[in-house]
Amino acid sequence: MRRLVTSRVLLLTCGVVGAAMAVPARGQSPQASAQPAPQFEAASVKPSAGIRERAFDLSPGGRFAAKNATLRDLVQMAYALPSGRLRLDAQIVGGPAWINSDRFDVVAKAEGMPAGLDARHTAQGAVRANEITAINQVRLMLRTLLSDRFKLAAHDELRPLPMFALVKARNDGRLGPQLHSTDVDCVAARDAGKGQCGGFRALEPGHVIGRVTTMSAIAQLLEGAVNNVVSDSTGLTGSYDMELRWAPDQLQRPAGSDPAVNPDAPSIFAALQEQLGLKLESVKGPVDVLVIDHVEKPTPD
Repeated sequence: MRRLVTSRVLLLTCGVVGAAMAVPARGQSPQASAQPAPQFEAASVKPSAGIRERAFDLSPGGRFAAKNATLRDLVQMAYALPSGRLRLDAQIVGGPAWINSDRFDVVAKAEGMPAGLDARHTAQGAVRANEITAINQVRLMLRTLLSDRFKLAAHDELRPLPMFALVKARNDGRLGPQLHSTDVDCVAARDAGKGQCGGFRALEPGHVIGRVTTMSAIAQLLEGAVNNVVSDSTGLTGSYDMELRWAPDQLQRPAGSDPAVNPDAPSIFAALQEQLGLKLESVKGPVDVLVIDHVEKPTPD
């Protein structure tokens, strides 16, 4: 499941995390529902022991695990936006400082998950409809867990904030040399046993390849590079293959990576226009923000 392993650029590599999910009406607590809230069969929440990389896993049989995760990480996963995109840090406001520093290990069992569901090895675009439904259910179960164990109460708001709109850069609508439409069906390829199909692969900081992806997914990918909300306003539908190279800033480089940057590499803004035929326009629009009203540290079990 994604950001989640190393950086937001890699967030989409396990595309099941991007499954669409309904968000409750704005102004209401996201926990409020006329139906009983879905919940895990069993769940354990403990302070994380030791220093290690964050890891998230949803495996066949319905096992959900989060290791070394902050409460903010868990909230991002539980309260994805209707598009399936995980919220940026700026889209979760309120709460005490420990939600960003204290780390937890969560292990839970969800009933009735599809046998083929494996978030670690299922690429974006290859997720079957019943697996999308399962991911939605797990997110709702995680909301219930956060409410029960962390006493989390929150609500959605739309706030006018600066953001970017992803649009076509050329008046004639032509795409760049590194962006091509494709009609590959990743679900069919997966069912035929043809291996991985679709998703993004980060070859190095500032170099990403995308296969059988969508404009909305590309917009989500760019959010990590510009640290802001990016909306897809291209009007382009269907699936695309792409390759993008740019000069990442220091915050985008993993710890221990080569600090040297190619002096000839373009900025993310120039690379988009030159390579993909797209551009980012600064706009101000309604941004979906989750406001944390109340939260408590859990009792370990």
